[in-house]
Amino acid sequence: MNKSGLDTLLPNLLQTSDLVYGGFSAGACVLSPTLKGIHLADEPEKIPATELQWEGLGLIDFCIAPHYRSNHPESPAMENVVAYYKTHNIKYKTLHDGEAIRINQGKTELVGHPTP
Repeated sequence: MNKSGLDTLLPNLLQTSDLVYGGFSAGACVLSPTLKGIHLADEPEKIPATELQWEGLGLIDFCIAPHYRSNHPESPAMENVVAYYKTHNIKYKTLHDGEAIRINQGKTELVGHPTP
């Protein structure tokens, strides 16, 4: 997002009602203020980059733990992510597969249904 410039473009685009952003897994996590914690489920150091980016876009004021207690290969790692958030007093929300967070006109709500 940084290399393409989407990190600066997206916040401006979302100020209008002309765009809906949908992010799955890490695509949702990038909206958070920080990407720390979620690194416990991924291995960011394995992706060649000039520098690891720990800052999220800050479009929401909480972090997301996706695949929480779901039938997904990364689900067990989410327990460590949630523990990290709790230990570091980071505001967070868990999402089971099949759930989403909808933010519309400043109102945040959980939508969808968890999948088994």
